[in-house]
Amino acid sequence: MVPLLGTCRLYPFPARLPIVLSFLTMSSYYFLSMKIAVFDCAMGIAGDMAIGALVDAGMPFRLLGSELRKLRLRGYRLGVRTVHAGAFRAKKFSVNLQHQKSHAHVCLRDIVTLIQTSALHPRIKRSAVAIFRSLARAEARVHGVSLQKIHFHEVGAVDSILDIVGVAVCFHHLEIQRAYVRRIVVGQGVHAGCAHGEMPIPVPGTYELLKGFWIDQGPYEQEMVTPTGAAILATLCCKDTEKIPRIKFDAIGYGAGDRKFKGKRGFLRVGIGAGR
Repeated sequence: MVPLLGTCRLYPFPARLPIVLSFLTMSSYYFLSMKIAVFDCAMGIAGDMAIGALVDAGMPFRLLGSELRKLRLRGYRLGVRTVHAGAFRAKKFSVNLQHQKSHAHVCLRDIVTLIQTSALHPRIKRSAVAIFRSLARAEARVHGVSLQKIHFHEVGAVDSILDIVGVAVCFHHLEIQRAYVRRIVVGQGVHAGCAHGEMPIPVPGTYELLKGFWIDQGPYEQEMVTPTGAAILATLCCKDTEKIPRIKFDAIGYGAGDRKFKGKRGFLRVGIGAGR
């Protein structure tokens, strides 16, 4: 027969009380807390910036590469290096294409088939497909066509597919259960480098995806949030910034982008930790 707590011979009950309460507190925290990521997009967000920040926050780069190879895409090489964004260091993730066009036109069905027939974990598949479907719905809305008629341009490229699936891989292996975003700065001006010609910043698809989020225009006359970055936020992050819980950060990562603002490279910050 197991002795009652207060009759244990090792310690009398009053002496053991602090130990018991400490155990109960730690147990309740363990069961009630969850792994949370917080995106700080004060300098924008793109797919490569998100992966760079998540790798910097603890995602093993070799594991990321081995997971992405399950997509059975060919003709690319992944890279990650430490760069400086102004006075701060950050990770720069890159996809180097070999003998492939960077702006292939791919339909949603082809991308979904590519993901669903891979050997990736089901949670990774669900997240990646959900991001692409969010993007397709936004494009269908702004172009006034059905989902079946949507053909991705920039986002159909191999590097953008790897960016989106790569973020889903990072969320799975870092065991992130919920994500929030603090601030989104989108930029201003006119974007002239896309498949549809000149468009205002943010471009229509990005604007559509960011509905429900609080956004700032910011002082810079260039695109700071790409459609891929906006789709990641719209699919994986809670839109209500006032509901960000208390968080104890375990890791903070910085992901560098390609664009520079006043001569300084922009970066995305992601904090990961336990929240309640």
